[in-house]
Amino acid sequence: MEIAASRFISLGMYICSLFLIAIVFLKGVKYGVLYFLPLIPLRFLFEKMKELPLGGDLVDVMVLVLIIGWLFNNKGFEKSGSVKLLILYSFIMLFSLINGYIYLDFGFLGLDDSRLQFWKDYMMMIVIFMIVLNNIDTMDDIKKLVFHISIIFLLVCYKFFSDFSDASFDHFSEQTRVASVFGFLGANHLAAFIVEYMAIFLTIHYFFKNSRKLKLYYLSVSLLSFYPLLYLYSRAAYIAMLAVLLLLGLIKDRRILVAAFCVLILWQVILPRAVVERIEMTTNSSGEIAETASSGRLTMWGLAFDTFESHPIFGIGFRSFENMEFADAPTAYKATGRQHTLKNVHNIYLQTLAEMGLVGIIMLFCIFAAAFRSGWRLYKASSENFLKGLGLGFSLCVIASFITNIFGDRWYILLIQIYFWMFWALVERGLIITKAESSLKEYSTG
Repeated sequence: MEIAASRFISLGMYICSLFLIAIVFLKGVKYGVLYFLPLIPLRFLFEKMKELPLGGDLVDVMVLVLIIGWLFNNKGFEKSGSVKLLILYSFIMLFSLINGYIYLDFGFLGLDDSRLQFWKDYMMMIVIFMIVLNNIDTMDDIKKLVFHISIIFLLVCYKFFSDFSDASFDHFSEQTRVASVFGFLGANHLAAFIVEYMAIFLTIHYFFKNSRKLKLYYLSVSLLSFYPLLYLYSRAAYIAMLAVLLLLGLIKDRRILVAAFCVLILWQVILPRAVVERIEMTTNSSGEIAETASSGRLTMWGLAFDTFESHPIFGIGFRSFENMEFADAPTAYKATGRQHTLKNVHNIYLQTLAEMGLVGIIMLFCIFAAAFRSGWRLYKASSENFLKGLGLGFSLCVIASFITNIFGDRWYILLIQIYFWMFWALVERGLIITKAESSLKEYSTG
């Protein structure tokens, strides 16, 4: 019954998307941005479109349509400092892709190569940033897009509820970590998705002064996401959530600090037993890293740093590390067999050091810093409460993303990070609106 319902919804999305293509050309790109782009994380619905004409490439087709519509409607091109940084970053990413092909001696670029697919998806997020920034230009549209994203966010959380409605959470079990929302991506990725955007919705709710309903709605969205976040058992997401709550408590609501410190002190009593068991798995009785996937990641981190030391400036090329065999890996590493099961570095910063060298890691830190700065500037500069909440919330989202990427690779994954880039574009648009209003006030008073 549930499968039939999801197929019906997928067909409806497919038909509506075809209508949207026409609407984009006739009425404007913003309709595609408002009503299609927020749907992209619903991979479990898009998967069921593959048997339909262009169904498997619907996201690519729609993004191409939005680009053409943007050029056709002559909406212009904003040239903020963040935009210039991202253009430079895009060229460096292209160089790194080519560098990887040279290093791995793959010859000509293959369209079905996984490296090219990852690069395409990552560049698509930057393109989507540009599309949103240049085509969502009013406060009303900003609020609409944030609201639409929050609805899809709720659907993602609901998918967790429906997948595990009959599961037992009395004790920790790997069986309840097989999240199907993002297809091949697991529980840690879903938890990273939830904690990043929960930070925005929770922060926004503090800034509604005249709409009690919206204030309650965004608070409800945030609180409902805590349940799947707890029972996805992602320790990286727990750390990110704690950081977000502590910072939000310092900046906005001291009651959160009290609650957070109570959890820190009494976590073995307050938290559900299954969550306590998961946290306690991190170390063994001697206080050392337990001999699990965590210890394997430490080995991968060491290999990544060794690779960086051999290629310190430009690295070995984008997404090249997982294609290496490591024939000269330490004996202990070979004895575990993890060279066959762990290919990814599970740390975006060490992965970037290995694959893009010092040039890449400096650029990556610049991206995080620029994103945080954009949000913080909007929070401080705007007189519009919604924009202040969006700015502060996005700054906290950046921190959550930075933390979760210490323990995994979420940064290059379209399904996880697309909202990050969309929210950043909205923050940049908010800064433009704020600057225009400030100039208008100076003109009127002058």
